[in-house]
Amino acid sequence: MVDNRSANQEYALDVDEMILEYLLYNTIKAHLCDLRSRGVEEHGGHNQDIGAATRLIQVFNQYLELFKHNHPDYNFSPELDFSIMLLQFVALFTQRRSPIWLSQSSRDKLKQSSTQYSAIRLEWWHARHPPERQQSSREEDIVNSWRGFFTLPTGGTEKETTAASLRNLQAQASKSIPLLELLPAFLHLSAEMAANLGQDVTQQWMVLAVEFMLQSAWEKLVHLDADGTKEPLKATFGLGHWENWGELSDAWTASDASAEVKTGDMRIARMLSTCDKSGEFVIAPEWSKVKLEYLSAFGTSPDDSQEYPQHAQRWQVKRLKEIKDRFPIEVFDGKIADYLEGLWKLGEKPLLVEIEQGKVEGWTKEEFEEFMGNVFPKGSGGIDNAARWWTR
Repeated sequence: MVDNRSANQEYALDVDEMILEYLLYNTIKAHLCDLRSRGVEEHGGHNQDIGAATRLIQVFNQYLELFKHNHPDYNFSPELDFSIMLLQFVALFTQRRSPIWLSQSSRDKLKQSSTQYSAIRLEWWHARHPPERQQSSREEDIVNSWRGFFTLPTGGTEKETTAASLRNLQAQASKSIPLLELLPAFLHLSAEMAANLGQDVTQQWMVLAVEFMLQSAWEKLVHLDADGTKEPLKATFGLGHWENWGELSDAWTASDASAEVKTGDMRIARMLSTCDKSGEFVIAPEWSKVKLEYLSAFGTSPDDSQEYPQHAQRWQVKRLKEIKDRFPIEVFDGKIADYLEGLWKLGEKPLLVEIEQGKVEGWTKEEFEEFMGNVFPKGSGGIDNAARWWTR
């Protein structure tokens, strides 16, 4: 039996919206599978999820553009906006080592945003920790011990050899998206969810966020990638670090931050703040404590090591190796995958996904069967036949 029914334009928006939600849901799902299976591929396994995720995000991007063209006045719901934000981050994080699908303009925008966030952190740090200050804190001692890490040696042959190695490492790093560029997006995503749920972030989340900072700084130091900032400890662990709103505002002005970056930085600050007795917003003590704990993994230089640059370099290399062993990147990727999957599952399943799975929330079995009979009459092929165009 051939289904000759024509589309009803009155329901065009509803149908397009359901397809958009369906594609979005499955594209996120494919990237989460991709993220979990990349470790298998790197250890000799065969991963089919990588190709599926790449194809799906291309289909989704094309459909999203078509949807916006057909419905220019459509207002995306907060739930849909968040899911799109989640997909953007999942895709960038998963494919950060080979972002072949990312356009150059999007790549440049991501780098520019990261550079602005780094500039804000450096401005805040310099204002908060002036050189003339007599007494330093533990975090200042750690950061200052790594200040000259990117400095090349002054000797002729040694300088040429080191410069060549530096260029090689930076060329390798330029092919991927550094974690430092994804760190603000991770914090934005978390701030958005915390605001939607009306809840404060947990201690468990703080530990994950601070490890993200640690991995971001470690990656910059190991790859000698000074592009954007020569002090990655300040740029990473400085995020979400302030004493009052005035300090943030001054840092934004001094760094000439864009309105978008200011808004994002404000949301991060609110997520990590608490009210004191006077009603003023202050940084949460638990957040400062966890950050210092992970920053301490980088350590400080041994006594009098500043007089012996080669000795200082050895202790730094030793620390970086210890961090790698203590915080394996594969384990970190798994933690991020768990967190992102948790965010994904908090959302409601799209109607088309429920139909595909054979059960719609709130419907009886009889109601569902009646619906399927009306939508997919006998001989039309059913949902499986329709879904073959979008899934594999």
